[in-house]
Amino acid sequence: QYEPLRFHDVDTEPTTNLHSDTETSPASTTPAALSRHPPPSDLPAPPSRPSEPSTPNNSNTGFLGSVVRSATFWRFCLFSLFLINLRALFRHLDATLPTFLIRCFGPQYPRGTIYSINPFMIIWLTPIVSALTSTWPHFSMIKYGSYVSAASPFFLACSTSTWAVVLFVVLLSLGEAIWSPRLYDYTMSVAPEGKEATFSALASAPLFAAKVPVGLLSGYLISKYLPDDGNSHRDDARTMWLIIGLLTMTSPVCITLFESCIREPVEQVNDNSTHSQQEEVSVGINGLEDKRTINSRSYEEVKSVDE
Repeated sequence: QYEPLRFHDVDTEPTTNLHSDTETSPASTTPAALSRHPPPSDLPAPPSRPSEPSTPNNSNTGFLGSVVRSATFWRFCLFSLFLINLRALFRHLDATLPTFLIRCFGPQYPRGTIYSINPFMIIWLTPIVSALTSTWPHFSMIKYGSYVSAASPFFLACSTSTWAVVLFVVLLSLGEAIWSPRLYDYTMSVAPEGKEATFSALASAPLFAAKVPVGLLSGYLISKYLPDDGNSHRDDARTMWLIIGLLTMTSPVCITLFESCIREPVEQVNDNSTHSQQEEVSVGINGLEDKRTINSRSYEEVKSVDE
C-alpha cells in the first residue's frame, strides 16, 4: 500500500513514482520531504530471527553424578541384582530344557508344543491378571509373582514325566504374568523426573546379565548330569533341576529379606506419580494458553495490515 521512500544524491537522475505518471525530483526525497511524509508506523514489525538454543547448564557428567548420588538409584540397583537368578530361569527354558527333553524322552518328543505353552499363556493371562490385581502395589506383585516362577523347577526335581514338564512351563508362565508387567510399572513409578530412561535400561539389565552365567552353568550341569552316552539319566536330571530351582529361589528370598532396603518409600512413589500428573496438566493448560495468544496476535497483525 505504501511506496518505499528512496534517498538520492543531488546529482542523481529523477525517479519515477509508481503511483503516478509524473517524475519526482530529487528534492522530494530530501530529509525535509521525509519529515512532511513520515513512513507509516502501523505496519507490522518484521519477524524476528529465532534465537539460538541455549546450552544446557548440566553436562553429561553432572547428570550422571546426580543419578549416582541418588539413594533411589542404589536401591533399584540392588533390586535389579536380586532379579538376575529369576531372569536366569527363562534362559534355562531356552538352553537347558530342550537338551533335557531330547536326552530323557528322545529326539521325537514334541519340544515345540511344550515351549509354545509359555507365549500362549502370557498373551491371555497378562491383561487378565493385571485387571484383577490393579489395586495391589507393584512391589508386592513382583515379590509374590517371583515366588510362583521360582517354584516351577521343583516339579522337574520331583519327577521327569511329561506332566511335570507341562506343570513347570505353566507355573513359570503364571508367575511371569504376575510380576513381569509390574516390574516396568514399578520402574516408572520410582524413577525420578528426567531419569526414566536410565531406570528403564537398568530394569532390563538382569535379562542380559543372566545370559553368560546361564550358558556356562547350563553347559556344566548338562555335561555332569545328562551326558550324551545313550542312557536316560532321569534320576540325575532331577538333581540338576533341584540345583536350578534352589538358585532361582534365591531371588524372591533376597527380595523378601531385604525389602526394607530395596523398596522405595510409599511417599516417594506417590510424590513422583503426583508430580507427573501435575506436569501433564500444566503442559496441557500452558499449551492451550499459548495457542490462544498466538491466534490473538495473528489476528491483530492481519487486522493492522488490512487497515
